[in-house]
Amino acid sequence: MPHESTLVLDEVPAPNVKPGDDARVAWRLERAARIEANHRLRISRSNVRDVRLNASAQAK
Repeated sequence: MPHESTLVLDEVPAPNVKPGDDARVAWRLERAARIEANHRLRISRSNVRDVRLNASAQAK
C-alpha cells in the first residue's frame, strides 16, 4: 500500500461562478472548494494511515 503522503484525490469541481457574480462571492466559493478539498485529503490520508497501522499490527 502506498504511503499516505503520495495520495492524490480527484479534483473538487470548480465552484459555479456565474457572469455578474461579485468577486467576493467568487472568492468565497473558491475558498470553500479549497477547504473541502483539503478536508477530503486529510480524511483520505487518515484512512490510509489507519489501514497501514492495522495491517502492520496484524502482521506482528
